[in-house]
Amino acid sequence: MTRPLVVVSARSFGTGAQDPQGLLESAGCDVERIAPSHDLDALSRARGWVAGTGRVTAEHLDAAQACGSSPATAWGWTTWTFRPRRSGALS
Repeated sequence: MTRPLVVVSARSFGTGAQDPQGLLESAGCDVERIAPSHDLDALSRARGWVAGTGRVTAEHLDAAQACGSSPATAWGWTTWTFRPRRSGALS
């Protein structure tokens, strides 16, 4: 079975005391760091996306169709964290 891919284009992902990449990997995901400009090829393969504060366009959202989304706010910025959908996206 293929492990779901989570792409991370947030520059500050995992720079603090926490290890979010390790948590994702221990949950059975592969994690790929991509440029803050959000590589379309990587997004098309992803089941989860941590986008950070880079500009997200309709083209990015079209490429990331297999991802669900939820907003998260930290340090005064609103970011969108794209996560695997619960209904079969991981299979």
